[in-house]
Amino acid sequence: MKGLLSIGVADIVGTSISATFWFFLASFIEPDEFGEIFYFLGIAAIVSYIALIGTQNTIIVYVAKKIK
Repeated sequence: MKGLLSIGVADIVGTSISATFWFFLASFIEPDEFGEIFYFLGIAAIVSYIALIGTQNTIIVYVAKKIK
């Protein structure tokens, strides 16, 4: 139970820090620049997802061949 509580608290703290950062950033830059940042983050997220698909298949092959 203690480990689960630690994970939950860490998740809440991390999310709070992230939200604080984005609100802080939004107060200093123009709305169009803020939207442009999220546009580039969206592109990066799509590329990251595609890369993870290949990684998952690589791990499956390595486990099947018993390669460490």
